[in-house]
This record gives sequence, structure tokens and C-alpha cells, in this order.
Amino acid sequence: MAKTVTADPSHPATLSRSYLAMLRNGSHTNPTLSVLEGLAKFFDDHRESGTPPITVQSLVAQESPEDELLRERLASHQVRMIAMRAGAMTPALREQLLKMIDTFDQDGTDVPGAQTRGSTRGDTRT
Repeated sequence: MAKTVTADPSHPATLSRSYLAMLRNGSHTNPTLSVLEGLAKFFDDHRESGTPPITVQSLVAQESPEDELLRERLASHQVRMIAMRAGAMTPALREQLLKMIDTFDQDGTDVPGAQTRGSTRGDTRT
């Protein structure tokens, strides 16, 4: 792998086997941007067909808890269909839909990630 990354002219990274081993075992934890670019290019060139591209951003990004919750919820086809239909509504219709959902939620259970009336949810409705 180190030889392949070093030989690739599309980025300036040069890697030795020993440096790569230090990255793997954690004794070096702060690679340069060029090293990250080289590693991302290597893994992107060797990824399975149909999988998302591998970029420096994907290697270093840490997902926020809110983004993780959103991704988990959007995994449901039904949730995606509701979101798509709500996205096509006018702001007034979305407000009515939120009121209906609030009525359903009045059973007293706290839904993780849900916000109640008077909170910042109003900023995200349009």
C-alpha cells in the first residue's frame, strides 16, 4: 500500500511502510493533508463498485449526534416518503401537519430528537 500511494503522481504524499505501520498502531496520529489525500485516493481506487466515494472529508469527519439520529431515521422508507411530501407543502400546510403530529405526541412520551412548541423547531419548518 505504501508503495502504491507513493508512486501515484496525483498527490504529493510519500509513505514508507514504517510510517504507515505507525499510523495503524496509533504511535503517529496527525498525518499531513497530503498523506490523507494519498490514503483517501488509494482507498477510493480500491473500493467496491456502488459504494460511496472515499474522500479526505469522509476519513476525518465525525458525525454529530443530531446527524446520526437523522441518518438513522431517514433509513426508513416511510420517513423519507413523509419528508418528501412535507417538503412539497407550503409553510402553512407544514405548520398544520406539525400541529397534527403534536396532537399525536400528547400521550406524554418524550420522543428523542423531537422539539416542543415554542422551541427552535419553528426555525426549521420553512
